[in-house]
Amino acid sequence: MGNTEIYNPTRRFKNFRPREAVRALKATGVPTNRATVSIFNNSTGPRVLVVRDYTIAGTANDSVATSFAVGQVGSSQGLVSGLVAGEQLPQGLIASIDTVTVYAGDYSIPLGQPGFFEWYHDFPYAVVLPGWSLVFQCGTAAHALTVSAMWEAVSVDELDFFW
Repeated sequence: MGNTEIYNPTRRFKNFRPREAVRALKATGVPTNRATVSIFNNSTGPRVLVVRDYTIAGTANDSVATSFAVGQVGSSQGLVSGLVAGEQLPQGLIASIDTVTVYAGDYSIPLGQPGFFEWYHDFPYAVVLPGWSLVFQCGTAAHALTVSAMWEAVSVDELDFFW
C-alpha cells in the first residue's frame, strides 16, 4: 500500500467547505405570467456552483419545472448570505422574473398541499457552470413562487473528488 492511499495531496476538496457556501432566498410576488426563479453562476473563472439543497414553496396543487439556461434569467435580485458570517461571498446570484417564456423542464417538482417541496438527498441537485442558470419555473401562470437554496462554489476540477 503506497502513501497515496493514506494521504493524497492532489485531493484538495473533501465533502464540504462552509466558507465557500451560501444560502439564498428569492420570493416572487403574484405574477401576471409565470413566476421564475434562477440561480446564476456569475463566475468568470473555473468555479462551478454545486446546489446542495433547495426548498420550494408556492401555490398548492401546482408543479415547478427545473432546467438549465445559458445566461442570467431574471434581474430582480434575492438575498444571498454566506454560511459563515463576515466571509466574502463566493460566486452565485439568485433572481426572479415574471415571464411569458416557458423553459422546457428536465425535472418536475410537484407541489401538493400545502404547496411545499424539499430536496431530501445527500447528493447535490445540480452543478451550474459559469455563465449558466438553474431555473425553477412555476407551471401555472399567476402563481407565486419562493425558492430557498444552498450552494457551494468549487473549482471545476474538484468535482472529480466530490464523492
